[in-house]
Amino acid sequence: MAVPSLITPTQRTQSASSRNYGTINDDAQRGPHEPLLGPQPVQPPGPALRNTAHVTDLLAAVSSAPYPGNAGPWIQGASGLLWATSGVFSGVDDIRQQPTTTTERFARGASLVSDATSTLAGLADTANAATNAFAQDAHDWRRGTGQASNALWAVSGLTSMASTGYQAASNWWNGRPSLSQALGFASATFNTLGAGFGMVANEYQQHDDVASQTNATFYGTLSAASWVTGSLFSMASTYTARRQQRASAHPPPSDEV
Repeated sequence: MAVPSLITPTQRTQSASSRNYGTINDDAQRGPHEPLLGPQPVQPPGPALRNTAHVTDLLAAVSSAPYPGNAGPWIQGASGLLWATSGVFSGVDDIRQQPTTTTERFARGASLVSDATSTLAGLADTANAATNAFAQDAHDWRRGTGQASNALWAVSGLTSMASTGYQAASNWWNGRPSLSQALGFASATFNTLGAGFGMVANEYQQHDDVASQTNATFYGTLSAASWVTGSLFSMASTYTARRQQRASAHPPPSDEV
């Protein structure tokens, strides 16, 4: 769920994702015969951790829907564990980044906050699934674990919205590529909406009447759809960042002789 940064030949930029952020450094553009001054550019981490985070995040979002029958709590528990796993993979990838500027350090700090709250939200969701399966009469525990999970998701989403929105606006204002950060902002927005819908669904779940259960299913479906959309935007953000990175690493040949 995190995305490596966009890099241009002449600018150092920051990265953004749905819930998490990473940074990659690049030296200023040099002529073909100019020596490299200063330290070697930091090489970006391999994509395996980030790709794994994306896949587990998407699977978690799909399985977060309110499935009917006795299998529902088990699927919900698996969803929570997948989300916790995604947060761990994303966090490890973010830790491997090497920020050098204050802005980059801020971006990574926000990313790590998002990683941590995402992981805790997944664990709280798993606890909620356990109460739904084995302690259906414990209404306070069912409500508390469900709202704790959604509240942590809201913190994660709002943190990402603030960081990605700031980075996108800053890059756009300074003439740098900002599409990856804008996609990350859209992802964080949908994730925050998913948390809000989840809170409403959890409140309706506490009542046994048919109308409340119908509303719980409706808002639970909206929540899952929002998280799936956020996950897809996060993947698009990563893809866009990597394309920009490759373009910066291999600029078109100059027409000068």
